Amino acid sequence: MEKTRIRIPIALIAFMLLVAAAALLPQSSIAEDVEETTYGTLVDDSDQYNLDFSEELVKSIQKALKRKGYSISADGVFGPKTAQAVKRFQRKNGLTIDGICGPKTLKALGIDPEGITSYPRWIPNLEESFSKSTTGMALHLNLGSHKLEVYRQIDGEWKLIRVMLAATGNYKEGNYTDLTDQNIGRTKHDYISGSGWRGYYALGIQNGDFFHSVLAHRKNGKWVFDDDSALGHDVTHGCVRLKVENAQWLHQNVKPGTTCVIDDRAWDFEVTH
Repeated sequence: MEKTRIRIPIALIAFMLLVAAAALLPQSSIAEDVEETTYGTLVDDSDQYNLDFSEELVKSIQKALKRKGYSISADGVFGPKTAQAVKRFQRKNGLTIDGICGPKTLKALGIDPEGITSYPRWIPNLEESFSKSTTGMALHLNLGSHKLEVYRQIDGEWKLIRVMLAATGNYKEGNYTDLTDQNIGRTKHDYISGSGWRGYYALGIQNGDFFHSVLAHRKNGKWVFDDDSALGHDVTHGCVRLKVENAQWLHQNVKPGTTCVIDDRAWDFEVTH
């Protein structure tokens, strides 16, 4: 008797594989927004900081850092790479890790602070940074408050639509969430993993860091998410951890080309999600 061969369409096979893969993800409740709520309009505050420092002073700082082995350009612009190098130098030399070239940091770099009244630091103009976004959305991560702010451009204004609590790099242990003014890249994974852990809904930044969920660990044959107690603290190896539903929302809604600014501003917002 001739055997009957059953042909299954490739599209159906692909759909079945996707369903099976989704079943392997840790379970979480994802709330869908019925209507997007806004929580105010961006008002950039960079002009409230004393940023009137000279290009020559910045070049002196950059040259001193280069002599000490930090890979930066001596271009006279105190940008995120220079500020990050300052943070690393401060940690190595037992100074306050704030990215500000105050008197003690200048002395440690071999620069006389006498007569200097404005100490170099990096506080970007968010409106200028957000204008580079190609998607109508922008992200601002404030390392000081451990809050991720999500903005959408509505009628020509940047409206705050979400504020999420985050866990960031443990800089005291030398693990930094790098300061940056770059875009979200094209790197996106269902999860990234390490020794015995996974971070789900991983969304890559061009500087190499990721946004992803709180960690999941394998228990009784299943991947189970940790609680949210790490959020609001400096505990990661550099990536940014979020509540599971927030990480999934970013993964689904934030596209390549979205501007992402990570800095140390003084302001703070109430968490909305």
